[in-house]
Amino acid sequence: MRKPDDVRPLSSGPRHPATPTIRPARIEDALDLRDHLFAHLPILDVVSSVQTSLERAAKGEELLLVAVLAGRVVGQVVVTFHLQPSDCAHRASLDRLVVGHGWQRRGLGRALVEGAAAAAVRRQVRLLTVAVRGGTVAEPFFRAVGFNEYGRLRGGLADPFGGQFYDEVLMVRNLVV
Repeated sequence: MRKPDDVRPLSSGPRHPATPTIRPARIEDALDLRDHLFAHLPILDVVSSVQTSLERAAKGEELLLVAVLAGRVVGQVVVTFHLQPSDCAHRASLDRLVVGHGWQRRGLGRALVEGAAAAAVRRQVRLLTVAVRGGTVAEPFFRAVGFNEYGRLRGGLADPFGGQFYDEVLMVRNLVV
């Protein structure tokens, strides 16, 4: 089993001039997360969120992974492990996949999903799920990284700022080869 401080470099290619690293988050990542992903939030809110994720990670409930590129934390994803009820322990879900605006379209989202899938496999997870807002870039992105739709709740998500409703698209990726 890998220690939390282990890092996994990802291969680079013509579209990826720098090699990103996907690793578990540390509390000192909060400033970069605020600066590159959550500039609209007070730093104390970001620190609190990271601290909560680290506490949940210590209990085996979740894993906050970050993408590091050029020495900066520029992306994140949360893997939530379903420990209870025990008949769901073979499942995990992805939440809060975010890549900073200036760092998008460099393969970081894909790298974060693959890092999350690898972490889930190490925990004997067989199914990785995600719920996305239908009709947005998230839907084709998750299809491109191996997820398939298994359900759709029409009008299941409301935009809290604009009153618009979106479908909630439920997607799954089978991690067993």
